[in-house]
Amino acid sequence: AIHRGHVGLTLMISILLARWLGAEDYGSYTHVLAWFMVMVTAGSAGADDLLVRELPRQSGMGDQNFGKALVRETFLVTIFACGAISVAFLALLNWRMLPWLTEYQAYFYLLLPVLPVFALIYWTMAALKAEQHLLSAQWAEKIGRPAIFLIAGLVWVSISGNGDKLQTVFLLLALSVVFTLLLSAHLFFKKVWPELGGDQPSRAEQSRWRGQLLFFALLPLLNILNQRLDILLLGKLSTDEAVGIYSISRRLTEMIPFSLILFQNVFSPLYSKYHSTGKIRELEILVRRGIRLSLFLATPVALLLVVGGPWILNWFGPDFKTGYAILLTLSPVQVASIAIGPLAFLLMMTGHGKTAFTIMLCGLVFTAILQVFLIPLYDAQGAAFGRGAGLLITQAGYAWATWKKLRIRTL
Repeated sequence: AIHRGHVGLTLMISILLARWLGAEDYGSYTHVLAWFMVMVTAGSAGADDLLVRELPRQSGMGDQNFGKALVRETFLVTIFACGAISVAFLALLNWRMLPWLTEYQAYFYLLLPVLPVFALIYWTMAALKAEQHLLSAQWAEKIGRPAIFLIAGLVWVSISGNGDKLQTVFLLLALSVVFTLLLSAHLFFKKVWPELGGDQPSRAEQSRWRGQLLFFALLPLLNILNQRLDILLLGKLSTDEAVGIYSISRRLTEMIPFSLILFQNVFSPLYSKYHSTGKIRELEILVRRGIRLSLFLATPVALLLVVGGPWILNWFGPDFKTGYAILLTLSPVQVASIAIGPLAFLLMMTGHGKTAFTIMLCGLVFTAILQVFLIPLYDAQGAAFGRGAGLLITQAGYAWATWKKLRIRTL
């Protein structure tokens, strides 16, 4: 229910923004937001995924529970990484080393102060999820933030509606992020902090945590680059209008694998537990059942987009109808990706982070080469071709590695 509510709210926000801003300004919004989310992921520095893996282990250690020390360590890592990234990005902007982003400089000035705030939302969500407070982990970010953003936007438009529309949208986004952190922090201190032990870990234990952080930082960063690379390259190689049209069509296709994301969010703490206790057969059954359920829920969504695509795109405004070909390209790819499964996260949670990192990096390079070649030729459709081919090749690599390393077959 939370995830379907999130889909509904984000779809409503996209429709209202697209109709209010138009294709060109919506493309600018999407382009800036893509860069910001890459920085948020880099600023998380793997601390959130480390919590998901290590807090369940700490809870099972009885008297030797270092949970509070782990929380403090990951909190400091997140704050330091976000500060360093903000300073570095501001320097690049001011030194004109990212010239295609110069026109968006004022919007980045609005967003960068809330970079650590956004990263800490994911950090608190990870802590709640690790301690099996699954509903609490989801609702503040999935429901609270888009609801606050939507309500604040509607109130502002009804009262004023004047001024720089894009600046207003980013300001409302920043305010919604701050309020969401207050909500998620309240849940964290109420549900997680009292359950954690306060023992001081050994230096060897702290070194082990820091050693894992490298892969936990790189894998999500590569993942977000894989997700946003098409927007980043399209924003550099094409127009904001093309970005806007492409991003709406791609966002609609991202509704297809939402059931798989739900499955991964709920059961990811069990990946490490089953693997560490040698329950490989149980792990395989869990993954396969999740994939089958995800396909059952996702296939009707894909069919709806393929059959009713022009009608749905018209909700966003007449400029967006030309994105139907992108829907036809990416919808089957999403279904095929679901059939293979969430194997990158599975590999990471079972101690095969190096393998997952290598496959993801190769997939990112392959996708980038395709899109750099195809976007100048086919514009937004070229970005869709490149994204689809890159996703399928990368997923095939994960399937091979999962069988090779874990003897788990999902297909």
